[in-house]
Amino acid sequence: MINIFIFFLTGIVIGFLLKKIAFLNKFSEIIVYILIAVFLFVIGYSVGSDEKILSNLNKNFYYSLIFSITGILGSSLFTYFLLKK
Repeated sequence: MINIFIFFLTGIVIGFLLKKIAFLNKFSEIIVYILIAVFLFVIGYSVGSDEKILSNLNKNFYYSLIFSITGILGSSLFTYFLLKK
């Protein structure tokens, strides 16, 4: 966990130091898009190659569906009651 935090802070410092370079600012959106696409591909590959995850796909699907629906409903109800006048 500490490694992730160190990478995050290093990225912030490097971004702060290099923010004046026009070339990087111009292509930063494209670079981020490509890196996210690669990240999602690697995660998909990891999930697809793991037999334990694939064998429990139905159970994991239902758990994640229930978790997301309850999260959306809880957030919606909280927002409704918070903004109710």
